[in-house]
Amino acid sequence: ATPAAKPSGGPSLSFPGVIGDEIQPGWVEGKDFVKSDGNLNQGDLVILKRSDGSLRFGEVVERTGMAWQNTFAVCVVAAPDGTVESTRQETASNLFVLNTGGAKAAAPAQAPPAQAPPAKAPAPPAGKPAAPPLQQGTQLFNFFGGQKKDAPAPPPPTTPVPEAPAADAGMTPQQKQKAEREAALAEKKRQQDEALA
Repeated sequence: ATPAAKPSGGPSLSFPGVIGDEIQPGWVEGKDFVKSDGNLNQGDLVILKRSDGSLRFGEVVERTGMAWQNTFAVCVVAAPDGTVESTRQETASNLFVLNTGGAKAAAPAQAPPAQAPPAKAPAPPAGKPAAPPLQQGTQLFNFFGGQKKDAPAPPPPTTPVPEAPAADAGMTPQQKQKAEREAALAEKKRQQDEALA
């Protein structure tokens, strides 16, 4: 999905120099970076999987959606002036945060503290249905629940084409029955059309 463009001149980023850069080769999940527990704030440096499959740096711009959804707008491209150029909406479960080793390597002057072990996402309030999960990297946010993109499309409408009556010679019993049914339906329709006229 392509990022949604935002006009530059917005809030300044904390890490504009690394936004959009791939993580360093050799980094290992669990050692240098870990899954986010959802405890993210504006300005936090995160890692997200992009549509090309690469892991790249991003910065949390704001929390979006309802509180239990744990969704965030993440800056994926920084403008030359150090402001947000484009963002994408991600759930916390699709984001990674830097572990202490990765934080020092990525931004030694602004290393965030080590993250606590991942916590369970809060449950929706009692009596209310859980919100549908957001698709990774989607830019679409529909206030009324979105649209299921992987649902099969309804088949196009078809009109039955009556077969031309064939000679009885060489017809199987099933073919004869079918021809008789089609002839009866055609006659019935003709009678209905005459009654309406």
